[in-house]
Amino acid sequence: MSVNPPRGPGTLRPAGCGRSIGLIFLRKRFPLSPNAGYSHAWGHILTITLISTLFVVGGVPATITGEKIDRMGFFVDEKFIPTKLVGFLEDNNIHGRVLNEMGLGGYLIFRRWPNERVFIDGRTPVYGDNFYRNFVDAFYRAANFDEMKNHYNFDYMVFKADQAWNLRYFHKYIWENKDWKLIYAEPDEGLIYVRNIPKYQNLIAKFPIQEHPIVGAMERADHKYRSTSLRK
Repeated sequence: MSVNPPRGPGTLRPAGCGRSIGLIFLRKRFPLSPNAGYSHAWGHILTITLISTLFVVGGVPATITGEKIDRMGFFVDEKFIPTKLVGFLEDNNIHGRVLNEMGLGGYLIFRRWPNERVFIDGRTPVYGDNFYRNFVDAFYRAANFDEMKNHYNFDYMVFKADQAWNLRYFHKYIWENKDWKLIYAEPDEGLIYVRNIPKYQNLIAKFPIQEHPIVGAMERADHKYRSTSLRK
């Protein structure tokens, strides 16, 4: 008759036993040899590696006009810290109810709280699913944005540069909307819109912008597409 040793926190095992068992378990789950019947898994790894390499070599779209960031590594890129954008808000005494991009929320809190509150930041569970869903939908349907604007009565809006091109149709809508005026647009920082109301008229006159960088890039891209298509 065999007696099984007790199991529990005080059980002694030979040194290295746990490591050996772990390696055997991992080897069974994911063999190191490509010929062991798991070629599809290795194919996924190779695909992901190839895509990652292309991003590292070619860069990723991360500016207002869709240009690419091609610096990879462990560092803090100033392009992702809109110090000048927030400085513009402070220098020109722009206050009130803000609609900010979620990626800007944390830095706005760092620079402007408690005098100014943000609309949203990265702590999405704090705001709730419905709030976050309505926030996202506002950038893809004009009616949703107008409903949210009327509910919260925004005074100004701020957006980072690295996501502006992805929201280009939203920016086109705002640019063509007489209720808003663009007073700040920097490729490495972002954009600031203010309501076209009396308290902002001095700023609107002081910082006139004749061409929207995103809308202008869209129009040039559309013109290039049409001109090349006509040649065919």
